[in-house]
Amino acid sequence: MKSPSLKLPLVAIAGRPNVGKSTLFNRLAEKRKSIVQRESGTTRDRIYENISWCGKNFRIVDTGGFQFAKENTLESKVDREVVKALEESALILLIVDGEAGLTTVDERFADTLRRVNRKVIVVVNKLDVKEVSVKFSEFFHLGFDKILKISATHGMGIGELLDEIVDDLPDHAEEMKEDPFLFSLSIVGEPNVGKSTYLNRLLNQERVIVSPIPGTTRDTVEELFSIDGKLIRLVDTAGIRQGKKIKSATELFSFSRTREAISMADVVVLLFDATHGIRRDSKMVVDQILAEKKGLILVANKWDLAKERNWAQYQSDFYREINYLENYPLFCMSGLVGKNVLKPIQESFKVFNNYSRKFTTHELNVFLEKIKKTSPPQGTRLKYLVQTGFRPLRFNLFVRHKEKSPKHYWNFFEHQFLEYFKMSGVGIRLHLMEEKE
Repeated sequence: MKSPSLKLPLVAIAGRPNVGKSTLFNRLAEKRKSIVQRESGTTRDRIYENISWCGKNFRIVDTGGFQFAKENTLESKVDREVVKALEESALILLIVDGEAGLTTVDERFADTLRRVNRKVIVVVNKLDVKEVSVKFSEFFHLGFDKILKISATHGMGIGELLDEIVDDLPDHAEEMKEDPFLFSLSIVGEPNVGKSTYLNRLLNQERVIVSPIPGTTRDTVEELFSIDGKLIRLVDTAGIRQGKKIKSATELFSFSRTREAISMADVVVLLFDATHGIRRDSKMVVDQILAEKKGLILVANKWDLAKERNWAQYQSDFYREINYLENYPLFCMSGLVGKNVLKPIQESFKVFNNYSRKFTTHELNVFLEKIKKTSPPQGTRLKYLVQTGFRPLRFNLFVRHKEKSPKHYWNFFEHQFLEYFKMSGVGIRLHLMEEKE
């Protein structure tokens, strides 16, 4: 198992906290991918995006604010992630705050960049390019040849910056193609259930910062992952929090990104703490997954802490307590010690195949004839069934007198459908169509 490397040259966006790195990243990416807040240290993990400008293709990476933090702190882990991004890059954009002027942290960080030995463009942010600022000249003391001023918020100077970037990159430009992954898999769960540890274990690297502090992961983090010659896109998400538990705008944006990651996914892996089970917050996200008919795999993580439990009994108790999840596969795992980490991924291919399945009208109506004979709805006549889409699975069921059918019957119908075709990990969207006499 491995994470494929991309050949596009990398441009790192770096600097101290709150200078506008994520705002610039989002401006260059032309999408709001990194969370932007006044709160210092909002960005922690590396966030990537592919860019094309004037016939040249490259990749940008947003980094956390560099703070020269003490060892064994969350901030020191952010600093290490920044250094990794710098070492990967072909070009570094040193972002500084034109309103605040030059700081000692800027100067210390500039010394760090000289040791990395990469090309550097100093980008003075938060300045209106039409205005003359006395503070702008201060940044020449950093000792780099190229200095540009921009306003990432208002988009001023962005074209000139992109021109400078492509001028400094290698002449050969790789053709930028769509990532050839089979499907997208999002890893979701409450804070501190082991999502980031799991992603790091799969990738065999510390791709995402892991800390016992709840809410460490804030942005969604994407990586391509290859297993058995097949490529999928993994998305790690922020911990699920609901309602009054969301205490800041950053947490609200993180939760919004998690919901968006679920909507964009083909298959969702829901991690929960095996010692606690699925709690209320997780159940609310399960409701979204089931409503959108995404593929779903359930993983009881931290199984190493539940040594006294018998797995067969645990499964039985789980499905008895939450019987509406009985069609969704359940695994035990320990991301920390590396036990069973590949099983959910291997299962995801089966779930995705179900999620993508195409049926002939004949086989659908063989099933329907069986239902009509054994368990027809009272008051409603079933006529015929056709597939209208997949990913998720969608069907039109033509009936007569649909208004007379009890609503609970269609949950039964879905269950019978999935059982008949031996399809686990997915649901179906069933649209009732009135067939005229």
